[in-house]
Amino acid sequence: MVTNEMIRLTSDDPSRQGQLWNTVPVMVRDWELEVAFAVRGKTGTLYGDGIAIWYTKDPGQPGPVFGSKDFFKGLAVFLDTYTNHPEAHNHAHPYVSAMVNNGSLHYDHDRDGTHTQLGGHEKGCTSYFRNKDYPTRILVRYVGEILSVYTDVKNEGIWDHCFTVPNVILPLNYHFGFSAATGDLSDNHDIIGVRMYEIEYHRAERENYDANKVEPNAEKVSAPRDHIDDNPPPSRLSKLRTGFLFVMALVIVAVVIVIGLNMERSFPRGGKLIVNPLHEPSSPFPPSAKNKRDRRKATNSAASEEDDFQLDEVFWAQNLTNSTCETGMLSIASIQNFIGTGFSVQMPGKVRAVLPICSISGPLATTAQSVDGIDNEGTSILDNLFKPSDLICVKITGKVQCTLPSGKIDSHWSVSSDPVLVNGHLTPGALRHRAVIAAAVRSNEEKGYLLDLGFKDVLGFMPFDVCDGESLPVGKVLICSVVDESFEEAKRVISLRPLRQLLSENDNNELQVDFPLMLVMPGLTAKATVLRTWKSGLLVHLPFNQIGYVSQSHLRHPSDNAAKHKSGSLIDVMVTFCMPQSTILGLSARDTLLRRASLDTTYPSLCKGQICYGKVCFSDKTGVTFKMEDQSYVQCSTKRLRQKYMDNIAKHYKIGSRHKMRIVGLSGLYLSYFASCRLEALKQPFSTLEEAVAGSLVKCTVAYATEEQVYVKLYKTFNGVIRKIHCSDAPNVFVNRNKFAIGSKHTVRVLAVDLEARRLLLTAKKSLVHSELPPLVECSVKIIGQTFDGYVTKFFPSGILVAFYNNLCGLLPKSALIDANISELPEQVYYIGEVIRVVVDGVNVSKNRIRLVLPNTATESKSLTTEHVKVECSPMAKQRCKPDFRVHTGEVVAVEPSGLQVRLENNFVGYVPKEHLTDSLFISDQLVSQYKPGDCLKGLVIVKVGPTPLFTMKPVIVQAVALGIAPKTFSDVDVGSLAYGYIARYNQSHGFFVDFPGHMSAICASGSLRYKFDPESVLGVSVVGRIQKIDSVRKNMSINMDIVNSLTEGLETSFKLLRQYLAELDVIRQRSDIVCLSDFHIGQICNVRVIASFERTLQCVVVNSSARAVVIAHHMERVADAYEIGSEHPAVILFVDYENQVLEVAIRGKVVRKCQRMSGKLAADIVRLKQELNAQVVLIKSNLILVLISGHGSGLMCYMPARLHYNDFGVEASKYRIGQTLKVYVEDLSDNRVLVAPVLNRLVYGKMKSDTLVLHGDTAVPLGAILKEKSISLSPLGLYNAIVTGTDGYYLKLLIAGRHQGRVFITELKDNVPDGSHLLDTFPEGTLVTVKVIHLKPFQGKSLRKIGRSKRTKIAFCTLKESKIFARNNAKSAIGYQEKFSKGELVTAVLSESRNGNWHVQVNPIWKGTVDKFHLGRCASEIRTALDNFKSGQLRHFYVTGVQPKDHHVTLSTYENCTSIVQIGIPTVAEVVSVKTTASARFNLIAGCSGVAYLTDMTDDYEKVADVLQLLKKNKFVDVCPVLCKGNKKWVVSLRESVCCNDKALVKDPVISSTSALCPGTVCRGFIRDVTSTQLHVALGYNIFGFVTLERTSVYRTESLSKAFQPGSLVTVAVMQTSGVGLKSLDVEKNSMIPLSMLRIDTGVDDQLPESFRCKQMHNEDQCQDAYEQLAENCSWFSVSHSCSHKRMRRVSLLGEPNSPDDGRNTGMQEGSADCVTTGATAQQDMLHSRERENVSGNDVLEEQQILQRELMLLDPDKGLQSTQDFDRALFASPNSSALWTRYMAYFLELNDVDKARAVGRKALKTILAKNETERFNIWLALLNLENEFGSQDSMDKIVAEALEVNDHFLLYSHLLKIYQKSHKVQQGDLLVTELLNKFRSEYECWIMACQYYMMTGRTELARNTMERSFKSMPKSVHIDLTSRFAQMEFKCSGDPDRGCTLFEKILDEKPKRYDIWHVYIDLNAKYRSMEEARLIIERVISLKMSAHKMRSFYKKWLELETRYGSKNDVEKVKLKAAHFVNHASLAEWKRSP
Repeated sequence: MVTNEMIRLTSDDPSRQGQLWNTVPVMVRDWELEVAFAVRGKTGTLYGDGIAIWYTKDPGQPGPVFGSKDFFKGLAVFLDTYTNHPEAHNHAHPYVSAMVNNGSLHYDHDRDGTHTQLGGHEKGCTSYFRNKDYPTRILVRYVGEILSVYTDVKNEGIWDHCFTVPNVILPLNYHFGFSAATGDLSDNHDIIGVRMYEIEYHRAERENYDANKVEPNAEKVSAPRDHIDDNPPPSRLSKLRTGFLFVMALVIVAVVIVIGLNMERSFPRGGKLIVNPLHEPSSPFPPSAKNKRDRRKATNSAASEEDDFQLDEVFWAQNLTNSTCETGMLSIASIQNFIGTGFSVQMPGKVRAVLPICSISGPLATTAQSVDGIDNEGTSILDNLFKPSDLICVKITGKVQCTLPSGKIDSHWSVSSDPVLVNGHLTPGALRHRAVIAAAVRSNEEKGYLLDLGFKDVLGFMPFDVCDGESLPVGKVLICSVVDESFEEAKRVISLRPLRQLLSENDNNELQVDFPLMLVMPGLTAKATVLRTWKSGLLVHLPFNQIGYVSQSHLRHPSDNAAKHKSGSLIDVMVTFCMPQSTILGLSARDTLLRRASLDTTYPSLCKGQICYGKVCFSDKTGVTFKMEDQSYVQCSTKRLRQKYMDNIAKHYKIGSRHKMRIVGLSGLYLSYFASCRLEALKQPFSTLEEAVAGSLVKCTVAYATEEQVYVKLYKTFNGVIRKIHCSDAPNVFVNRNKFAIGSKHTVRVLAVDLEARRLLLTAKKSLVHSELPPLVECSVKIIGQTFDGYVTKFFPSGILVAFYNNLCGLLPKSALIDANISELPEQVYYIGEVIRVVVDGVNVSKNRIRLVLPNTATESKSLTTEHVKVECSPMAKQRCKPDFRVHTGEVVAVEPSGLQVRLENNFVGYVPKEHLTDSLFISDQLVSQYKPGDCLKGLVIVKVGPTPLFTMKPVIVQAVALGIAPKTFSDVDVGSLAYGYIARYNQSHGFFVDFPGHMSAICASGSLRYKFDPESVLGVSVVGRIQKIDSVRKNMSINMDIVNSLTEGLETSFKLLRQYLAELDVIRQRSDIVCLSDFHIGQICNVRVIASFERTLQCVVVNSSARAVVIAHHMERVADAYEIGSEHPAVILFVDYENQVLEVAIRGKVVRKCQRMSGKLAADIVRLKQELNAQVVLIKSNLILVLISGHGSGLMCYMPARLHYNDFGVEASKYRIGQTLKVYVEDLSDNRVLVAPVLNRLVYGKMKSDTLVLHGDTAVPLGAILKEKSISLSPLGLYNAIVTGTDGYYLKLLIAGRHQGRVFITELKDNVPDGSHLLDTFPEGTLVTVKVIHLKPFQGKSLRKIGRSKRTKIAFCTLKESKIFARNNAKSAIGYQEKFSKGELVTAVLSESRNGNWHVQVNPIWKGTVDKFHLGRCASEIRTALDNFKSGQLRHFYVTGVQPKDHHVTLSTYENCTSIVQIGIPTVAEVVSVKTTASARFNLIAGCSGVAYLTDMTDDYEKVADVLQLLKKNKFVDVCPVLCKGNKKWVVSLRESVCCNDKALVKDPVISSTSALCPGTVCRGFIRDVTSTQLHVALGYNIFGFVTLERTSVYRTESLSKAFQPGSLVTVAVMQTSGVGLKSLDVEKNSMIPLSMLRIDTGVDDQLPESFRCKQMHNEDQCQDAYEQLAENCSWFSVSHSCSHKRMRRVSLLGEPNSPDDGRNTGMQEGSADCVTTGATAQQDMLHSRERENVSGNDVLEEQQILQRELMLLDPDKGLQSTQDFDRALFASPNSSALWTRYMAYFLELNDVDKARAVGRKALKTILAKNETERFNIWLALLNLENEFGSQDSMDKIVAEALEVNDHFLLYSHLLKIYQKSHKVQQGDLLVTELLNKFRSEYECWIMACQYYMMTGRTELARNTMERSFKSMPKSVHIDLTSRFAQMEFKCSGDPDRGCTLFEKILDEKPKRYDIWHVYIDLNAKYRSMEEARLIIERVISLKMSAHKMRSFYKKWLELETRYGSKNDVEKVKLKAAHFVNHASLAEWKRSP
């Protein structure tokens, strides 16, 4: 049916079909089809079948698919109104879907086409378009191969997005058509209107693409499936079945009604029974968690209802990822960096994307074409195009894949920001207020910017005033917001503003209620309503009637929680990504997006690679978010966290904890940063390729290798390449892939940085990697003469090309090879790639050429070419121009505006700038104009030489030269002296540069001046500065121009400047050509006439004169407008301004009347000198202040200085204002002028006057006064004069400023103190000294205790050290007493008292110390010398070995690197405790250890043991060597010279350390240990014992062995059997002692039994031998084949020497007679009786001695503690002694009772008073040592935790680290070091301690890495000292001395004047390397220019080293060189003297 209003395809009748087709084919590729239709029917719920919109090849062919052909070619959009198979899908009908067919697919009607649906099952939408009273519309849009369908069923003119499918291919020449069909259910299907639009779309055409020949195709469709027939078909119901369904429905309705009535009757409304509904009627969401808890008894289905709940509305709840990202999506983005062909773009969800340059915008492409060929300009355009914080909108155009060199496939998304693509789904007519749109700057117009929006005829306009002053380049893309309420297409221009203006705190983010869905764009902000929490995020309802999801990570800030947002509350959100006109929508509520305007101004505040610290604010399994100090956020993913912390992130990264990290990336999208906490990231030396330094050592990991080169990765970030030539030192044909296996790690050097390829060029040559020489990285004059390592790259006929770092090359000429005696061809000697060491002989900087020679032929360069050529003056010119430091006269040759041309009396011509004519401010222009050619000049000084010499007439400089106090050279300048010069120039970074006569210059930091002024205004001004630092080698120095520090003459300087200025005014007045002004003077009365009036000024003219006058507001009585033009007024002249030719006058009546009264009077008649008057300020100028006296002398005009000093550039004048009243005193009355000064200035500055500064009573330095003697009180850090009044203990008593008491501690008297001196004796009473106050302390006298603290007299504690008096840094930490000590530091302390040999010292009044007696020297002789020479009150130098900050206590040593560890084989010092002559000697060792030396360990000759024992007196110190540790700090020591000194030349009795050294027959000597009735026990060595039976003792019989042999006697024995052989048969004791013999036949020594005890011969030697043979026969292991005669002839050698048989010697007592025997027996009995009597008396004496000893032990609690009662008694007397408590604990440990020892420690902590912190800390250390040695790890951790609660953490950690180090617990030590570095990284000692620990544990690399870390944590001011300490560790701690040398060389290159480091460097080389290297270093340092005093120290050092390590010839050579230096220095001094 066709009517004027519609075309009906089918009527409301069953089984109908209809079609409507276009006969003209479509020839456009991009189009929109808008169809208005209507579907109406009679039935309310059952209807069918639907309508289809076609774009096919074959039109007008009927079929089963909605009335058209199946298996069609083209596109079909189905509006299906009936569901044929409800189980196949879960959506409602009517349903809109699409299908693309190439003629091979079948539309399955029974499955509603779901098997072939375009885009998959989800691509479609439900649209209720049936039975509407108005036409419904559908829009089919095909643009850029993207198919989109929109509907409008509400007749609101707003398109609702249905679906969008990208990558849809449709050919041309197809036809549009419409068809409809009905089945058993029917509707009217009407077409009301059709519109088709051609869309302009810019695309890049693909090659060989023909739109007419392509086949219809789509990338994403549902997978085709087989058809399954339905039985019966849902849409083919019969009338009978339809009726049956209708009846069943009626029955069901009736049942429901009946049930409802019964429920109402049983449970009436208003009853008490309440049933909780499962869902609220008004809410589409499930009940809350609280309601669920209240319904715990519900069924499982009800309990899980929330999980099964689904929203009726469809919403997008996924983040943007690579998997969810699709072509056609829009997203906000920010630019990360430029990558060559485009920009790397950051999008939400870490999606990687690239924005090609060609896809940025059309205007940019046009601009780029205009600058084509100009690379710099094009690059500039791109550089200025984006900022890191800019937000742009991009459209995803596709996915790009590429193959990396490593073989990996990299994929990323390609995007476009061109508004043509981004705004492609928008139409200009649909735009609304606050809508977001992408724009690109098209041009810069008069009032703003024209923006390209991607529309054909519509542009955007943005005024300048909304851009915040930002200049936008053409082509820049940005996101804009629409300003217009609505847009009319006739306007063609849309008003816009940047989106950034909306992103602030003040914006309400409210959208219109009817905001169209199609306008949703990324960047759109809105207020959303919170519906509920869902999956830890929020479901929100948006104003454009959509539901969105805000995830946890996109809330306001990382610590925000979704639970905080209640249902119904409002939240600001921004759309971050979307698919146009669809439900795909991403939201974010982050402040960094919504409040961006207030946050992006400071972004980025951190740079990539920066090390920083942050606090944890949020952490989960994905990573940790930190908050920085500037409130920015840093994200650290899990893979970038510390490896050992990944397992438990919540534990190690607690909220609020502080961590260290390195910034590795920036997120401009969210204004945040990405960081890494991994150790390798923190340790890496550089963060960008630009920071990489050629020549530096790096570590790399091999990625893959080829035959030509190796590709590596550095720090998992940077790419590197090792070429084949650099893989090894040997010639390489190809790369060794076994060596460079994938994943292997190597240490390499950086050859160069290839920024174009973004990689590093590396070398793995060991000769270069391990080279100790510095790398050659630059071509400059500095490298001449230096030695470098390079490698051969090419051979030339002229020589060898040698390459270095940074692509530098040098030529080794053939002549250099010949000089080195190399006659062969270079190719025969060297090979390509060989490392060669060369010396730079010359350079050509301009051509970057280097000439090389071999090291052994290095000479001075014959031809040196540099970039600049110096112009040398002739000798005569030099002589003429040299400053002679004389005052000259001269005449003016010419007058110029800038100065004077002057000729001296010797006809030398120079120039005097106008600033050099005066010391006054701002008067030089007037002075220079007063001179004329021919005028005579006096007071000229030559300042500089040059083509035109520079002269000066500044009075201050001329006076200094005339008095001879101006320094002539840098060597004449002393620190603290005053220098007179002028400000020559100013640098903003450094400060003021001050020049002095004689080509000397100094720098003054602008920060040292405590006031502000314009630096340019003071150029050329005279100044006086105090020298702070001098570098005579580099010829530079620094000064301090602070007024207070330079004020040397009190107020005399200010009056001197004032008089000079007044004299200059008189000169100007006398020589001025302005006659009308010359008749006037200050204070004169005149009449003026007003000629003009301004706001605050009157212009006047003097009556009866042509002179002009000016009156300012302060000098008027009324406002300026109140004075009539032409009126006359009396006035007083205040100033005559010759520069501006005007008079400054005052017309205030009161002032004029006062001056009139004083007119004509003499000032001397009115006031007198020193009279104090009241005055009022009337005029303030730069050089003078005019005051008017009031009261006595009222009306007198006086002059007051406006400058206190030469360095006062306006400070004093700024203190006053016109009209201010003050009290002044009269200073001078000359020339009828009254000079006055404020009384307050006299009080403050009047006493600061001195001609000489006396230092230390013996040195008078003409520095001028720098003293602040205020009459009010002393101030800390002030300088004062003082007089010595006496001594008080270790203090020097002072009287400061005549009234204050002061003290100077003995260590604060001098900087360099001789060791052992008594400094107090050098300051007799009455000595005048200069002191600096350190601090003030109230006097503690008894008579003042009742007085309040504030009123007590204070004592000033001062210092006399020159280094502190003239210190530049006046901070308390630098001037006060030293409070920080480091181990190894040299300190000076005063000896206090000696206790038990340990000296107690005082370092300063705060810090005390102790010197252990074992630390008084390295050996026993040094300790004995120290004990003899150390006296109380002496000053001694010590090295710090330990620091206890909490107790202010240090432990000291007289020598450096002392150790407190006893080690086997290392000689040490011991103190004799007791000597037992029969057994051993006991000693005390260092660190509380004890030692014992047995008789066999006393000496190498046992015959001298008695002499050694006699020398071992109690408390004597001896040198011993530990040989064995017995545990519990008990050692066995030896006094043998062969052990202690390793001198084995005179060993007579060797050491027997084991039985393995003994064999049967061995003869040795030993000491009798014990004597029994039948045996002698002999000690042969430590734990090596033997026994001699009675039969083997002697051939004589004796009654008692105990009487014949005494313990300790020396005997010679022979070993009969070794231990373990034949013990059972020999019946030896169970202690496995060795059987020995003393018989002559075995030892070869005469019978050793004393003759007095020989009773009768038991047997002869033959009998002994027979018994021995019989015994041997009974033993199976002896051979019996030897003859007896052979055995009798056997001789055993003693000490390895054979003895010849002696047949004539008697072997027994065969000839002895019976008388002799009787006589012997009688004598023996008499001797026994006499000995018994002696023993009785001896026992009495011994008993008395024991009683006395016992009494002495009881009196001394520190000795003789042998039982618990002894300890209890001692502790009762000294309960606070930690030493006693520790010994008590050790006592129980010796008894193996650990629990009691632990209990004693606990008791000690409870007993010792809290004020004794040191004693308590010692107990804690004892407990730590106990638990470490005997406890478990848990008990150790517990005691450490308890100790940390009450002790200083750093002190405890340092001691605990030593404990772990000594006990070799490396793991615990490493954890402790990590904790130390985390907590105390700012402590200097912490880094030293950590590195030393790593060194001592053998991990040098880790120590060096820690050193690198320390440089990043510590300030640069301590880097030099840190490097020096680390370098010393390389020498002393088993490191690499070569590396230590490198570090020292690096320091001395930067700081060649650090002479202390030179000394250390020399000592270490001499001690640990060789004297030859030390000589080279000494020769280097003495070649430097330094003072004679410093040079003398190096010669002295050289002489000491040569005496110790060198020969006599070397000593003589040094003496000759020293004498030559002294003579040369004396001659030079004589030449300099006048």
